[in-house]
Amino acid sequence: MGALKEPSAQKTTPFQGDGLVIAAMAIFGCSPLFFRFFPEIPTLAFLFALQVIGALALAVTGGIGRAARSDLLLISALAVVAIANDFFYFLAFRATTVANATITHQSVSIFLVFLTPLLLKQAIHKQEWVALGISLAGISILYVRGASLDGNRDLLGITFGVLSGFFYALAIIVYTVLLRHRVRVRTVNFWRYGISTALLLPFVSVLGVSKIRPDDLFPLISFGVLFAAIATGIHVLGISRTRPLHVSILGKTEPVFAILYALVVLGEVPTAEAVIGGGLILGSSVWLALRKHDDVDDSDTSALSRLHKPASRGGDNQLA
Repeated sequence: MGALKEPSAQKTTPFQGDGLVIAAMAIFGCSPLFFRFFPEIPTLAFLFALQVIGALALAVTGGIGRAARSDLLLISALAVVAIANDFFYFLAFRATTVANATITHQSVSIFLVFLTPLLLKQAIHKQEWVALGISLAGISILYVRGASLDGNRDLLGITFGVLSGFFYALAIIVYTVLLRHRVRVRTVNFWRYGISTALLLPFVSVLGVSKIRPDDLFPLISFGVLFAAIATGIHVLGISRTRPLHVSILGKTEPVFAILYALVVLGEVPTAEAVIGGGLILGSSVWLALRKHDDVDDSDTSALSRLHKPASRGGDNQLA
């Protein structure tokens, strides 16, 4: 298995890849609409559909591969934290506004500052502490607004969003370790989706089957195909045609698209606190990416660019 390397830019320009990444973000940004338009479908059913279709899509496109036993243990851990990431993210959409859910999910940057030196033995730089402080200020603004508005419901949704950010950070770290083991990302994702399907099946059987109607199958399948296959495929193609730094920064546009869709389709107008808090969180993340791009090693940057909620984006385009 070859080493990670930067994709060739001879045949395509970064701008072409940038357009694909933005297109993928625009698609991923509409995921909250499913939870608002189909409130009767259990959250667990959406989560299960995503895993099943993700595994099938990778199997059809050649994602099946062998993994060492030690790597399968790591992939199993990845499956658990990725399930938790998606589950809390989906719950946030049903417990608070789309703006609050998508913005608090970006708290991943806060948790990475604490978890990276602990689990990856990487030093934390001054600019990362600065970005952490700014992000925490943004989170605090959202919590203060939640406490003054809708009481426990809004606070619960914001907490779900923060929890999804925590598990997202853990997933990124596990992905990074697996890439250092030279495991193909498509192989990681196939086994991750497969293991997630097996882990969720008992819960779906006990809690979800009786609540799923025949009419629910179309939105569930559409959800899985749209995010686990189409959006993910576009994102992977974009990753192969642009720089990891571009992927990291452009990935921050997903909350913007989600908030815009919520405004136009659902009539959800972001509060001033959401705009200010979100600006602090997203702005600090973009600033940090711009400050770090000369110092971050390509393999770790690629690992971060391959993961996302609700469908973890992945591909082996950067593997030789």
